[in-house]
Order: sequence, then C-alpha cells, then structure tokens
Amino acid sequence: MRARSTGFAQVVTLAAIVLIVTGVGRPVSASNAVVTLCHDVDESGSGTNLRQAIAATPDQNSLINTITFQCGGPATISFTIGGPLEIFQATSIDGGSSVALTSATPSSRNSLFVVANPGSFLYLNNLTLSHTNTDHPICIPPVTCPSTVINGQGVTQLNNVTIEDSYSPLSVTSGTLTISQSRFTGNSGTVVDIGDGVTTTVVGSSFQNNSDATPMVARGVVSITGSQFVGNGSASFFPGACQLSIDGSEFRNNSDAALQINCGATTISNSLFANNSAARVGGAIRFFA
Repeated sequence: MRARSTGFAQVVTLAAIVLIVTGVGRPVSASNAVVTLCHDVDESGSGTNLRQAIAATPDQNSLINTITFQCGGPATISFTIGGPLEIFQATSIDGGSSVALTSATPSSRNSLFVVANPGSFLYLNNLTLSHTNTDHPICIPPVTCPSTVINGQGVTQLNNVTIEDSYSPLSVTSGTLTISQSRFTGNSGTVVDIGDGVTTTVVGSSFQNNSDATPMVARGVVSITGSQFVGNGSASFFPGACQLSIDGSEFRNNSDAALQINCGATTISNSLFANNSAARVGGAIRFFA
C-alpha cells in the first residue's frame, strides 16, 4: 500500500522560531571582461575565451570581475580539453539568457566551476548549465563525490540559472547559497547538496522532473519561499545547525515523501502538498526530529 498526501497544508509549525536569512545582493559593476570566443571554454584565436575572462583583473571600484558575452546570438560553449574553471576572486558571469555552458566529455567528473577558496564569490546570472555525466560512482557518507556543475564555498549565487540533465550538479560546503528564479530539471543523484553551517535561501525557483532524484539535501539554515518541487524524489533536511523555514511553496507528485525532516526548528506555512507518495508512511512530510 502506498500512502498518499492530498489537500492544503495551511500552517504546520513544530517549533516557534524567528528565522531571518539575509541574501546577498547581486553585484552591480561595469563589465571588465567580455567573452568573444563562444565555442569552447579554452578556444584559441583572436579574442577572449571564458577561461581567460575568469583570470582577468577585477574592476577597481567594485573589486568584482564581471564577465559578459558577445557571441552574435545564442551560443553553447563546451568544456572539452581543460579542467574546471577555478574561481579565486569575486566573479560575476552573466549569460544574457542566451549562453549555455556544457561538458562535451561525459566520462569526466570534472566540475564546470570550482570555487577555490572560502573567501571567493561566484555569481551566475542568466545561464543554462549542464554536465550529462554517465559515470555515477557510489559515494558513502561522510565521503562525498564532487558535484559535476558547481562546487561552491564562500558566497555562491544563482539568479535565473537553469541546471539540467546532470548528475549531482551542485554542492556547497561553506558560506552562503542563494538560488533565485532558477530551475533544476532532468537531473539525477542529489541535485543540490548543502553542507553543515551553510545558510541557504531559495526564492521563486523550481525543482521539476528530476525523477527519483533527491532535489536537496541540507544540513544548515534553509529558507524556501515561493518555490515548486514537482516530480522528484524526497528533499531531506538533516541535523547539524539545521533550521528549516518554508513559505508559499508547492510540493506535488514527489516520491518517497515530499520532505524528510530531522530538524528540531521547522516552520512550514501557506504551502500546498498534493499527490505525493511513500512506500510506507509519510507521503507528504516525514518527521524524524
């Protein structure tokens, strides 16, 4: 028998908490690096490729290396030869909603982006990212596998970013993670893996049709607002400095419970749970704490 959840959960409160999560604003700066070689990250020729742009000197006023693209229209830029793009300084990349970055080497587990130190900032805006990886190693906790799209620490922000068709694409080990107006679809494994002590804010974003994947595993302070989790496996929140706040969000057609929660401090308000299921109990929410 499969337990199913239907109906509207108006307010579910397990612990009265006041949770204030402050997101980091998107940087504002004049562009100081422009990508004009738009076929490969390491493309040679007359112009600037993405790896060269990331190594550029930051703007002297904002101290941010702001990167844009001049590709003459929509472009897909591939990773074929070099390793991941390593971020050693505050970096903002804006694809103008016309640039996709993808790995052309599906047997490689190299991430597309690696934030190299906890003092760095990575802002990704208006991009589509994918790493269609066929190598799915078994990683037994506490050992974790590198994520295939972004390995973050410090400050990691995604604004209007699509991550699709990737295996375990995003992990953040320290600092803050802000996801706004972004989409995760067609992924497998653990889509977003968030470490102990990380403060995470998710606003206006969707995790959809990541079939049987875990859309999120988090162990820190998490705030989710105005977001959708549809057609996934179960999102899980575990002890550590675990606090969870969800407001105005929807959880539909997820398997093995929409949420598995082991946080003592949890508030869920104004949210809809419908047509989720579980093999035994807790089709909507399964509490362990």
